Amino acid sequence: MTSIEAIREVIRSSLNQRGLIGGITKQKGAATYNRKISDQDIQLINECICDLLNSRVIQPGINEVNQELPWIAVSDKEKLKAMVNSHS
Repeated sequence: MTSIEAIREVIRSSLNQRGLIGGITKQKGAATYNRKISDQDIQLINECICDLLNSRVIQPGINEVNQELPWIAVSDKEKLKAMVNSHS
């Protein structure tokens, strides 16, 4: 159970590590990160999230209070595991 923003960050990090999106610039002396990605990269990340929603791997809502986006829950752990393994 998490939020769409948390998923965006995981996808962004994974795509960055694979060299598929822009780099990360660090501010000297501080722990602040400035992640600069293009509009095209943002669309790619949103596509990944939509694919997870459309394939029913994740679903909106986590409980009675947070029933809709941006909160999400994994609805099919086996399908998620298969997707992760196929992209590793």
